[in-house]
Amino acid sequence: MWILYQQMAPHRQTKVAQPAIPALAVKYGFVTRVLHGRFDDTSSIDVNNTLAPGFQFYTSLGASRPAAPPGSFTTSDSVLTCSNPSGNNPVICTIGYLGTSAPRTVGTTYPFASYTEILLKFVGSGSSFWAMDVTGILQQIDGGQGSGAEIDYWETDFGASIHNWTANTTHNIIGSGGIDFSFFRKLGILCVPGALNSGTCFVALYVDDVLQATFNATAFGGGYQTVLENSSYFLRVGAKAGSTCQIKYIDRWQ
Repeated sequence: MWILYQQMAPHRQTKVAQPAIPALAVKYGFVTRVLHGRFDDTSSIDVNNTLAPGFQFYTSLGASRPAAPPGSFTTSDSVLTCSNPSGNNPVICTIGYLGTSAPRTVGTTYPFASYTEILLKFVGSGSSFWAMDVTGILQQIDGGQGSGAEIDYWETDFGASIHNWTANTTHNIIGSGGIDFSFFRKLGILCVPGALNSGTCFVALYVDDVLQATFNATAFGGGYQTVLENSSYFLRVGAKAGSTCQIKYIDRWQ
């Protein structure tokens, strides 16, 4: 009787390749990825607006910016679709709003110094990406003027602007239109404080690694450098009701 022995290859641990750190992030030392948004399903999103801790993304910023219905957020082939025919805007946000009393928010906020990258496309008009200051926007939700900075990219049919809510001033850096978002485009938002750039603070906006606009806060004056560098930010991405945003990934490096 013959006995057949099969020699088994030694077990090898498979390592999953990590995406390379973007060159724009490396240039200014932003080599730690603090947000890694992927959408194989909706488990990372608080689609039912529970405001429980532990989600990467939330869907409501209070009564003035309420959540879209759970069915507004779906995934297929690792792409998140945010769409609501009417009513509340279908957006995802790295915080959820709890109210006027502490702790006020659940989720994650970030400092100014960073590089954020998003792969998305829009269907219809009025789609938006926002990077906002927590204090300023939440004070407005509470009924006040707000304070701090707000970086809009792209907002209301694809314009871009920087708000200094402490001084209640706005500077538009990209007019609406001009970029075709009917197919997936890579948005890059580079925020560099003066301490990392010989005293010059700036925000640079990219599409598919091509520079679209730079805002030099140091040269512009008006208190913009101080307010940008000292604000605390959250990310908000999505569409306005009646239009659709599809997102493949959201990464933030610091």
